[in-house]
Amino acid sequence: MVGDLVTRILADRRIKRHFRRTNRGDFEAGLVLHLCAATGGDCGEPPSAQDWPRLTDDQFDVLLDHFSAAVDAGGVAEPARAEAILATGQLRPQFVRP
Repeated sequence: MVGDLVTRILADRRIKRHFRRTNRGDFEAGLVLHLCAATGGDCGEPPSAQDWPRLTDDQFDVLLDHFSAAVDAGGVAEPARAEAILATGQLRPQFVRP
């Protein structure tokens, strides 16, 4: 699911430029750690906020739309679907500039 999300992000002209210097493997691994932590898992230390591309609120909303589509494509059922989307929304402070 995270791989699908990253593919969608890197293909979207509205946000892909923010990720052009991001190593895909590191980005995927970091997202897994953040999502795991956000859902209460003990999966390791997620990357610090300074390691993430900075987005506007609107650009983060695009990322969330892609996440929702990736979750749907992965066949994630409720309530896990809602929990995953909520957890991803909690990453907003990691990405959005104040």
